[in-house]
Amino acid sequence: PSSLPEESLPSRLVAVAPRRSNATALAKRLRARDVVARIEEGQLLLDPRTVEPADDARLAESVVAALA
Repeated sequence: PSSLPEESLPSRLVAVAPRRSNATALAKRLRARDVVARIEEGQLLLDPRTVEPADDARLAESVVAALA
């Protein structure tokens, strides 16, 4: 097996722009809940391709809690 770091895979991202905080602080709160995201242009980006369908509800709950 090999990786293709220059290759991009088609995906739709979920972008979160926190109003009361910043993306870095939100990412830190999410990491405490075992959610990993990336930050671009002040927005936290989540890639649903990396989440098993069985974990969708847990991810949503984690994001809501981190935004509270």
